[in-house]
Amino acid sequence: MAIAKKQPLKDIVYQVEAPMDCFNLIQTIIFSLLFIVASITAFDTDKVIGIAIFTLFAIILISAYINIPKKIIVTGAEVVIRSPFFDRKINRKEILEVRDFLKDDKAGLYGVRSCGLLGCYGVFSSKKHHEIHLYASRRRNLVLITTASKKYVISPKNTEIINVLRSAIFLLTFALEF
Repeated sequence: MAIAKKQPLKDIVYQVEAPMDCFNLIQTIIFSLLFIVASITAFDTDKVIGIAIFTLFAIILISAYINIPKKIIVTGAEVVIRSPFFDRKINRKEILEVRDFLKDDKAGLYGVRSCGLLGCYGVFSSKKHHEIHLYASRRRNLVLITTASKKYVISPKNTEIINVLRSAIFLLTFALEF
């Protein structure tokens, strides 16, 4: 997967929004309020600690905002996970499988990540999958994209992207056979 600055995309086949769901919005508001209260309380006793807590929160929030996808775009050559400042690109020729990310896929999910502020992003592992790159602003409609080298989980507004990518995989496989 390549990370690149946002460029105008040509040859768009399909695109879908990846809005934050209500649960993640409420969770973000609660975490934000807790951090603000903690930094104000700490600031009253020790200004350095109060500023440090607020700075830590700001860094976490900015990092989450930069990484959470806003839109998923399928072009003729790639799947683009569009974040506010850059794009993550998955070559469509490398995609082996696209399917729903099921409950048993999530079993034992852990990893180096951020969850709770604006959604979840980062590198995860579970009992079933060794390494998963998760970019989700929603808790539902999770889609697993498997390539030869990596696995990605995205969270589009609807799962129609599964059919779009499956048809592309079928056409590519069919073309290679002839």
